[in-house]
Amino acid sequence: MSGNRRRPLPAARAYILLLCACLASACTSSTQPSEGKLEILWDTWGVPHIFATDDESLYYGLGWTQMHNNPEILLRLYGQARGRAAEYWGAAHIQSDIQVHQLRIVERAQSWVALQDPDFMRLLEAFVAGVNDFAARHQDRVPAEQRVVLPVTVVDLFAHQQRAGVLPFAFASMQSTTAEWQSRASNAWAIAPSKSATGNAMLVANPHIPWGELGHGGLFRVMEIQAWTPANNFYGGMQIGLPGVGGGFNDHMGYSGTVNTLDSVDLYELSLNDVGYRWDDGSRPFERFDRIIRVRNDDGTIEDRPIEIKWSVHGPVLAERNGKALAVRLADYRQSHQLEQLWRMGRSRSLDEFRAVVANLQMPKSNLLYADRHGDIYYVANGMIPRRTSGDSEFWRGIVPGDSAATLWDDTLAFEELPQLANPSSGWLQNANDPPWSATVPFSIHPQDYPQVLSPSRISLRAQRSIEMLTERPTLTFADVEAYKHSTHLELADRVLADLGEAVARHGTARAQAALDVLQAWDRSTDTDSRGAVLFVAWAEQMGFGTDESASTAFRVDWDRDQPLSTPYGLRDHEHAASLLDSVAAQMLEAHDRLDVAYGDVYRLRWDGGVDLPANGAAGSLGSFRVTNFLPAEEGGFKAFAGDSLVLVVEFSEPVQARAIVSYGNASATDSTHNGDQLSLYSAKELRPVWRERSDIEANLARSEVLTYRR
Repeated sequence: MSGNRRRPLPAARAYILLLCACLASACTSSTQPSEGKLEILWDTWGVPHIFATDDESLYYGLGWTQMHNNPEILLRLYGQARGRAAEYWGAAHIQSDIQVHQLRIVERAQSWVALQDPDFMRLLEAFVAGVNDFAARHQDRVPAEQRVVLPVTVVDLFAHQQRAGVLPFAFASMQSTTAEWQSRASNAWAIAPSKSATGNAMLVANPHIPWGELGHGGLFRVMEIQAWTPANNFYGGMQIGLPGVGGGFNDHMGYSGTVNTLDSVDLYELSLNDVGYRWDDGSRPFERFDRIIRVRNDDGTIEDRPIEIKWSVHGPVLAERNGKALAVRLADYRQSHQLEQLWRMGRSRSLDEFRAVVANLQMPKSNLLYADRHGDIYYVANGMIPRRTSGDSEFWRGIVPGDSAATLWDDTLAFEELPQLANPSSGWLQNANDPPWSATVPFSIHPQDYPQVLSPSRISLRAQRSIEMLTERPTLTFADVEAYKHSTHLELADRVLADLGEAVARHGTARAQAALDVLQAWDRSTDTDSRGAVLFVAWAEQMGFGTDESASTAFRVDWDRDQPLSTPYGLRDHEHAASLLDSVAAQMLEAHDRLDVAYGDVYRLRWDGGVDLPANGAAGSLGSFRVTNFLPAEEGGFKAFAGDSLVLVVEFSEPVQARAIVSYGNASATDSTHNGDQLSLYSAKELRPVWRERSDIEANLARSEVLTYRR
C-alpha cells in the first residue's frame, strides 16, 4: 500500500553546552568517544531522573530503567510482538500470535530497521543495550518465565510499536466493543496566557488507559521519567516497551495526546468464490502465506501448528463464514519512523519546530494538544487518514463492500488537510476524545471545511463537561486547573434528574420516591463520600447510559448539532425510568440495607499487596471528567481497572512548575514498593509535585546509580 511520501525529518539542532556542575560526580574524567556516562537518581516515588552526557547514554538509561521497574511486562510484550508467545508461555497465547502473523508485524519490523537514520539507529541500539545489560547484571530481578525472550533486539522495538499502535485499532474494529477498549481514552487541555491568571500557558495531560494486566495485558502501561541531557530536559510518560518519552514537557513546551475520532481503519466484506473473491467484473486470488505457530504444551514439549494467512488487496483477512470474508485495511502500516518522531517532538523548543516534526505523520491517530512558554497553544487531529472519495463517516465506520476498486483507497490526507488550530481567541483548547469541531468555543474548526467522511460530529457528555469547566471562569489559576482535573461531577445527572423527578411523581412507588429523595439530596458527583452516586450509576447503567451514550435511545432529546453543548437531555420513557428506579432501589436495599451508601464503600481501589481504598470517578459516558472504569469484584462491589493513569498539570512559569500522578504506581515489578503506591493519592484526589531540579530530587532521593554506556 503506497501513500504520501514521508517528509524528511528536520535535522537535529546542534547545541554546544557544558555539562552542568551537578553531573560532576558522574563525569569527572574525560569522556572517550566510545563511551558515555549517565547518572540515575531514583526518587521516593520510584521515578528515575536520568542525567546523561548525550542521547545515546540517555537511551541506554531509558532501557535500563524500564527494565528495572517493569521486567515482566516489558519482556512479555516483546515476546508477544514476536508472535512467539505461545512458544514461550503456552496455548493461552495462540490468538495473540495469530494476530501478529496476520498483520505481518515481524516482517514489517525487520524491513523498518533498514529505513532508519544511522544516528537515530544508534539510539535504539543503546536502548536495547540498556534492557539487556540490566537483565544480565540483575538476573534475580528477571522472572524466570520471561528470560527466554532475552536478548532483546531493535526489531522487537518496531514489532512492539506496531502491536501497541496498530493492532488494537484493527481488532477492535472487528470485535464487539469491550470495556477494555473503551477505557483507552483521554483528556487534554492547553491554556493560553490570556486565559491564565498568571499570564503563563498551562497544559493538562491525562490519558485514560487500562491499569495493570486486566486491559490488553499491560500493553498501554506508562512510566513516569525525567530524561536530561545538555541539550534537553524532558519530563513525562513513557509507554512500556517503546524507547523514548511520549507526552510531557521540557523547559520550553509540552504536549499530550488523546485518541481521536478520525477513522484510519476500514473493514471490507468480500464475496468468496473458487478463485478467491469477487473483484470488479471478475475474480482475484488471495495472497497466501504459510506460517507455523509453535505452542508449548503443559509438559514442556513444543508442538508446531501450521496456519495459513490470507491477504486480499485490502489487507489481512480476519474471518470467513457463509461465503463471505472480512478484511481490514489500515493506514498506520506506513509509520516506520514513529520512534524517531517521538524523540524529535520531545526536543522541540517552539510551535514551529513542533509542528514541523508532527507534519511527518508518523504517530498513530491521536489529537495532539500543545502549549509553550512563549504563550502559543495548538491542536491538531493527527494521523494518517485515508483519502476516501465517497460516503460519509457512518458508511465508513460500518462494514464496507469490498468487491470493487470503488471503495479501495490508497492515498492519505496531507498534514495541511487535517483539522488544526493555533492560538484561538478563547484562550483554550481541549479534547476529551470528541471530534475536532469542539476543540474550542466559539467553534473555530468547521466540519463543512473538511471531507464529510473525516469524523462524526457528536460531542460527548464528558467533552461537554470539559468545555463547561473551561468556560465558567474568565481566567484559571494552576490550582483551578488541578481541581477541575479531579472533577467527578456527572453531566448526565444534570441532563436527566429533572425528568426522573417528573417520572416518579407520575409513575413511581413509595420506594422509588425514597430513592428520588436520595438523588435530589446528592451532590451529583462520584467522590468517595458522595451519597446517591451508587444508586444513580446503577440506575443509569441499567437505563443504557453506562457504556456509550450515542447508542442510548433513552434520551428524550438526542444530541443536536444546532444545540451541541446542551443536548442530549431528558428521558423518553418516564414509566420505564420510574419502574427501573424502583427495581434498582430494591437491589440497593438488599445489598446495602440503605439507599444512600457512600460511593467509596462500594467502588474500590484494590491492588496487589493488600491495597483496598475508596475510589472516586466514573465512566466517561456518564459525563465524568475524571474517568475511572470498574468491573465487578469477587470480594463484592466494584474494582477499578482503568481510567486516569498518568496525569500531568504543567505551568510554563520560570521555572516550569508541574504536579503529577501515575495512578497505579511507577513500577509493575511484583517486588517493588512502587507497584500501587500512588493509589492513596488517587483516592484522596491529589497530585504530587514534579521534581526536576537536582536540589529537589536530592531532597527526595531514594537511591542513585552511575552507569557507563560503551558503544
